[in-house]
Amino acid sequence: MNEKAVKRFWAKVNKNGPQARPDLTPCWLWTGAISSSGYGSVRIDKKAYSTHVISFFIANGRFPVPPLEVRHQCDVRLCVNPDHLLEGTRKQNAQDCVERGRRVVLPGQMPTGQDHHHGKKTHCPYGHEYTPENTYIINHGQSRACKTCALRRAKEQKAQRRNLCKTT
Repeated sequence: MNEKAVKRFWAKVNKNGPQARPDLTPCWLWTGAISSSGYGSVRIDKKAYSTHVISFFIANGRFPVPPLEVRHQCDVRLCVNPDHLLEGTRKQNAQDCVERGRRVVLPGQMPTGQDHHHGKKTHCPYGHEYTPENTYIINHGQSRACKTCALRRAKEQKAQRRNLCKTT
């Protein structure tokens, strides 16, 4: 990446972003193009890159070698602050998200977990209460399912399979 491209990159960064965690400096937010997954996106030599990966490259002079990838310590997808970025595996990235209770949702990003309007519901569509005993947590803590309904569906599917076996 040449010096002109680096200057153009940093020109699209707001270094006065929120402080997502008390132990970190403020986030530097990408203000340019944003991908459908909520990460900053930039084209270099006709190839699209995630902006946090480019920030890591500028700071370290190299890209991470697979299976390693760039992780956010702050969990803010638009953050390109090199101090918030580190290398790790996809599994470590998922573990970070679970340990921290979910990623930070900024305006314009898709909310998940308790921040999503479905996360505020106290009962499933069939009226069963979401309690720790009656709730499956799925998708790394991003979704939940009613155990009572899941057991009912499993019994119905088993009965359907039994009926199929009898008719053949």
